[in-house]
Amino acid sequence: MIRFLRHITFFLLFIFVFGLTKGWGQATEQHVCVGQTVDYHMYGFDGSTVEWKVNTSPATTPLVTVVHTIDAADVTNHPVHPDSDKSNYFKDSFSQTWISEGTFTVEIVESNSSCSSNVIKLTVYVQASPSGTLTSSDSDNSICTGDNVIFTATGGANYNFKVDGISVQNGTGSTYSTTGLTNGQEVTVDVTNGNGCISTYAGITTTVLTSPLDAGNITGDAIVQSGQTGVIYRIPAITNATNYEWEYSGTGANITNNGDEISVNFDSNATSGELKVRGTNACGIGGYSELFSIYVVSPCETTIENWTFNEPVLTQDWKVYSTVNGWNSTPYGIEIWRSGFSGVTTPDGGQFCELNSNGANTMYQDIDVNAGAEMVWAVTYRYRNNSSETIRLRIGPVGSLSDVATISNDNGDAWVVHSGSYTVPSSLPGGKVRFQIETVSPSSSSGNLIDGIQFYSVNSDVEPPQFIKATLPANTIDLGGTCEFTLPDYTVGVDAIDNCDADLVITQNPAAGEKVFGGEKVILTATDEAGNESTYEMDVLGDNVAPTAICKDITVQLDASGNVTINATDVNNGSTDNCSAQEALVLTIDKSTFDCTNMGANVVTLTVEDQAGNQSTCTATVTVEDKEPPVLSLLSDLSIEDCAENEISQVKTFSGIALPVGRYSDNCSNTFMVQYRIQLPDASFANDYGSAATGASVSDPSGFEFPEGVSTILYRVIDESGNVSNIESYTITIKHKPNPSGITY
Repeated sequence: MIRFLRHITFFLLFIFVFGLTKGWGQATEQHVCVGQTVDYHMYGFDGSTVEWKVNTSPATTPLVTVVHTIDAADVTNHPVHPDSDKSNYFKDSFSQTWISEGTFTVEIVESNSSCSSNVIKLTVYVQASPSGTLTSSDSDNSICTGDNVIFTATGGANYNFKVDGISVQNGTGSTYSTTGLTNGQEVTVDVTNGNGCISTYAGITTTVLTSPLDAGNITGDAIVQSGQTGVIYRIPAITNATNYEWEYSGTGANITNNGDEISVNFDSNATSGELKVRGTNACGIGGYSELFSIYVVSPCETTIENWTFNEPVLTQDWKVYSTVNGWNSTPYGIEIWRSGFSGVTTPDGGQFCELNSNGANTMYQDIDVNAGAEMVWAVTYRYRNNSSETIRLRIGPVGSLSDVATISNDNGDAWVVHSGSYTVPSSLPGGKVRFQIETVSPSSSSGNLIDGIQFYSVNSDVEPPQFIKATLPANTIDLGGTCEFTLPDYTVGVDAIDNCDADLVITQNPAAGEKVFGGEKVILTATDEAGNESTYEMDVLGDNVAPTAICKDITVQLDASGNVTINATDVNNGSTDNCSAQEALVLTIDKSTFDCTNMGANVVTLTVEDQAGNQSTCTATVTVEDKEPPVLSLLSDLSIEDCAENEISQVKTFSGIALPVGRYSDNCSNTFMVQYRIQLPDASFANDYGSAATGASVSDPSGFEFPEGVSTILYRVIDESGNVSNIESYTITIKHKPNPSGITY
């Protein structure tokens, strides 16, 4: 659809002679666009007729001919001229919608009873309006929040895009891209062509979807029997969801998904689990519901038929019966109620019964049992309206019933399980006993609410109870910064279910009041009447405060082999803990052995761990030193005896008498400083250690002139750490060389 923006009002001042003399003028041409509607006007005399014609040009065949009579009394259609000096002229109008291109004329002739005016013409040039399309990059105009959409228009030179009528982009660009649309917004475009004609194209309304919200809470039966079918679970409709994803963590549950409601068939081997659901749509996935625990129990081999009153399934809130699925009642009947009716819910979420008490009333079943059998009975009971009703349970052969229990409830409107045992008489004619509940002190204003009736042989129950997860405490007991903890009674508020026994015993070990220190387990045990047990364990997490690690720096020396070993206690400087004694702390270090390559400062990390496993660390600097001197072997085998070199000086020099390398060693060093000292025959010294004797070098006595007599060379070596070896020596003995007189003759 094209909406045209221009509606032109065009005034033609019809010129009579009087008008001409008063200076009236007339337009001679007009430019319009296809689709525009123009209102044309003229002023004439009262009572005259005006003939309007629209002709093609230059052809004169009229396309439209309209004749009006000016009636001054019709002020709506023929108002007087606004100028006071033209009060005898009255307006006449003609409207024309131009639907095609071309050149046309609008003509008028005014006539009275005697004369007609000349034809007055207006030439109209009708130009083409834009004709194109507005399209969206999204084919179904349904997107997700934040998606990018591109709108494309054709057929023009300028495009003014609008969102809900507000301009968002105006220019020569024929596309508009946006990620900011919200649901239901309409995008339109005003297109202008080269003729200056404007068309508004049909708008596009976009549906903007958001991800589903988080799912609410699931409702339905929390306790079901294996083999049970058609169990309904519901969830409030999830906003924005187009699909529902139901998941069950147990096995053997066959789900028929009907969106916000499912029907579940539980196989004979189905297991307990958690049910959850979330909503999805094309834009995303919502959050899961809270987990809904479903407890699957095997059918108890109870002798009671319809023991939970879940049959027949009611379609209304309640219904009264005299007999219903195994139960008989006299004389006032029993009512079956849906869970939630009158504000009353049951633990299993199913139906229950009211034994009317507007008079003495009974409900009973006749049951096949074995003579002498040990039986267990249970009745889940509560008042109606906080009343003071009481019921009596009677069991025995038909016609010879015995009072077994009188049941009241001190907990007001809370459900309470009452249970006990019954021994079937050893002589049982007919093999049946009657299980009968009757009113006591009936009142017309109240009633007795009953559910979960059990009557079974002790020997038939082999299935253990199941803890109700929502009632269990956390599976860890964290002592935090304390060193010990006195256990409370964790059984308070904990509940469990059983396929047969509604009166379970829950115990705790270690018991409430005992102390724990960390590392223990606290175990809850649920036991049914048949002795079947289930357990739940809580780990006691001890002290979580780390020790205070305190280090000290130490200095150690390498041994003769170039090694040294330390232990953690060497760098521990009194580390402490809030719970563990110092002697109980476990100390370790990341490096305990050092050798010659570790000379100098070494950083080691001490780790301190308390008895609860908490750790802390500190660092210490271990400075490794070499204090071991080099070892110089005996040198006496190097001693020399020789004669003086000449008779005059009686001295002798030697070469190659430097200390042999193989004569000394060290734990770490490979480089040594060799020093010597020469003691002369007169006990004086030719030099001191670290200085050269005359004619020799600092480390080698070669070249020194040893005098006649016994001289001693004393050697020592110094390692890289400055350690000085032992002193060893050898002798050099210079013998006198004779100096005879010359031969005479």
